[in-house]
Amino acid sequence: MITRLLWDPFDSFILTNTLDWLLSDLGARHTSGQQPQQVYDITEDGEGYTLQLALPGIDPNELEVSLTGQVLTIRGEQKEAELPQGARYHLRERTAGRLERSIRFPLPVEADDVDARYEHGVLTVRVPKAEEVKPRRITVQAQPALTAGQPAPALEEKSVAA
Repeated sequence: MITRLLWDPFDSFILTNTLDWLLSDLGARHTSGQQPQQVYDITEDGEGYTLQLALPGIDPNELEVSLTGQVLTIRGEQKEAELPQGARYHLRERTAGRLERSIRFPLPVEADDVDARYEHGVLTVRVPKAEEVKPRRITVQAQPALTAGQPAPALEEKSVAA
């Protein structure tokens, strides 16, 4: 039996999430003219975490990245663009001002090996996991006769005298 799913524009999940966003703190900040929070992505693999944060127009020399315990903090300032004399905005969505984001990692991390790079307006921070929480491969020991393609030794039968 084939089931066909149709997109419902009035699906309660989509409607609820849209209403939540509009009524949320983010929507309120954006419409009131205050600076919305910068958005970021975090990925995790066996070795650590990678954070990517879009920061267009920020001088990388003015970025401050610090790690205290399991909390990574990024601070910077996005300067307001100067308009030529007589120019005015028709639409302005880009924001200016100080930013600060703090991210707490769920597992211990290795502070000495954090790597931060800024390229094409994107800050990428690689935070390795502490050695004690990294997954380790465990070697399985096998009986040599079985791994060499030889038949397994026969089990010995012992009779017990009654």
